[in-house]
Amino acid sequence: MTIRFLSVPMFFAMLLASPAVAGINDGLLAHYPFDGNADDTSGNGNHGTAYNDFSYVPGVADQAIHLVGSGHTGLGGGHVLIPSLPLDTLDEFTIGLWAYYEGHTTTFGGESFIQFGRGAFGDNSIYGITYNPDDTGIGYHAGGPWTTGVSSVGTPWSADFQDNWHHFALRVENGTLTGFLDGLIVGTDTYSKPTTSTLEEVAGIGVHWFNSGGTESNRFIGSIDDVRIYDRALSDAEVLSLVPEPSGMCLAVIGCLICMGVCTRRCN
Repeated sequence: MTIRFLSVPMFFAMLLASPAVAGINDGLLAHYPFDGNADDTSGNGNHGTAYNDFSYVPGVADQAIHLVGSGHTGLGGGHVLIPSLPLDTLDEFTIGLWAYYEGHTTTFGGESFIQFGRGAFGDNSIYGITYNPDDTGIGYHAGGPWTTGVSSVGTPWSADFQDNWHHFALRVENGTLTGFLDGLIVGTDTYSKPTTSTLEEVAGIGVHWFNSGGTESNRFIGSIDDVRIYDRALSDAEVLSLVPEPSGMCLAVIGCLICMGVCTRRCN
């Protein structure tokens, strides 16, 4: 009896044709691939503007934006301003991005990979993904005000974040905030949508506002790529599909398929 197996190309074709991957652009509010500019390619016109010390460099896919921040406070360094989106009025949404951390312009205090609102250490809302290499690690935040109503998930800082690409994602769905690192869940927290909209009209990448918007900073040195903001909750599989690097399990499956194909040919 001859046992037939799917060819490796056919196996990958079936994976790529799965609904999770095929619909990954559904529900995009904004998409910043940073391929030579800060334009939104979702079709919604939420274009960004890059300021000061920035350039376009090789990224995860095509190009990424490279930002060189400046000082402890102020906006003298590289950063991107984007239109504020009403995330605090949505029952579900997802934010995802790639970040390549090279350094930090101050000896204390954190920064945001992406932030909506003036809420850090103040009375306003904050939605976004932050980092602090000296203290809190990676933070995933949604809600407000910061002092009493923000939902947060954290994961410790890792030396592997230095000079490596990593994917970070934040999802709100069914009253739960979920944080993802490289496609895997790192934690959850309960989330309550604010009863009144407190999200100020500020938003940016590599920049954050704090003390109720009275202070601002851009301390990040590194690259950002493929920023995606959705008005829906991506499934776990969809979040994972944004991280194309093969996992150990995937490589093992591929190895078995190749081995079985070779053995079948030799036995026939």
